[in-house]
Amino acid sequence: MSFFKEDCKHINGFNEDFQSWGREDSEFVARFLFNGGEFQRLKFAGIAYHIYHKENNKDCLESNHQIYLDTIKNRLKTCQNGIVKNYR
Repeated sequence: MSFFKEDCKHINGFNEDFQSWGREDSEFVARFLFNGGEFQRLKFAGIAYHIYHKENNKDCLESNHQIYLDTIKNRLKTCQNGIVKNYR
């Protein structure tokens, strides 16, 4: 995934309410799209690298999924606990 810095700032970045592993990227994309962002596929048109890292524990997956579902249900365009704390 890639995005322009200004687009990231408009949605207040990644939601830091997420704990451990799961759904933070999906929730970020949902807010980006709700904020008018445009989705583009680059399949076979770009080079991507993934840096190996140990996968985090998935114990918080259900609570993380609820944050994601709340974003979808309420069509949230920003998060309060992102780049700026208590963002409005």
